[in-house]
Amino acid sequence: PWAILLHLHGVKVIYDMHEDLPKQILHKHYLTPTLARCLSVVIEKCEKISARMFTSVIVVVPAMETRFNNDNTVLLANFPSLLEFPVLPERQPDRTLGRFVYVGGIAYVRGISEMVDAISLIEDKRAFLQILGAFPNYELERDIRARDAWGRVDFLGWSNRETVVESLSQASAGLVLLYPTRQYVLS
Repeated sequence: PWAILLHLHGVKVIYDMHEDLPKQILHKHYLTPTLARCLSVVIEKCEKISARMFTSVIVVVPAMETRFNNDNTVLLANFPSLLEFPVLPERQPDRTLGRFVYVGGIAYVRGISEMVDAISLIEDKRAFLQILGAFPNYELERDIRARDAWGRVDFLGWSNRETVVESLSQASAGLVLLYPTRQYVLS
């Protein structure tokens, strides 16, 4: 609504869309399924109408670009730049075997439970999970920190770009365990 008001007052508005909000809203635990479906439909219609008014709409995946199909829609894929990594990870001499890294927002649908639980399945006790991200709420953080495997987690919290590059450069593997929700299957 604020963006539409700004547009009506002659302000150039760029809608930078990193998430598919109509699909994302379907997985909000605090909404009933019926309310989530209704909101999803309303939000999708509002986005389509308002996107035509905006100066530009930036999307991160081709499916979102197709959804808007406007002349003002720009695809700007959200990939890491290999130029940020001084040495490719497989050739990195300082790489730590048994170091698994997750970077991003922390949520059940992003596989946080499975990542933390899986680290305990590795017999070599030097193996650990490094997490660079933020918990969205205390309940989730409390649940994850209470797991037996939390002792093998190096939690760095939200980190700057340099720390992310350093952690990934030294990792055995980066983890992406997204649940197959409509939002994540799309991206």
